Amino acid sequence: MPATPEDAHNGARATIREVMALVEQSRRDVLSEIEKLQTKVDARFDTHNVEHERERDWRSSLVRWSVTTIITAAGVLFAIIWSLTH
Repeated sequence: MPATPEDAHNGARATIREVMALVEQSRRDVLSEIEKLQTKVDARFDTHNVEHERERDWRSSLVRWSVTTIITAAGVLFAIIWSLTH
């Protein structure tokens, strides 16, 4: 293969090593961006899971409050009926 004249590319020639170095740098840059994106996605999923845990905690506390209120009301009603009948 004949050599390309220097003036054909305004002296902008690159060796295969330079090209391979640029390709490797580009590869590292892309992998770095993918890693940053993965970190953001993981953080979003963690936040999403925390939101679900808060919803479950809220429901659990609502159920506990309801059961406690019903049992207390039943106890008060029983005490009132007991005091009226005895």
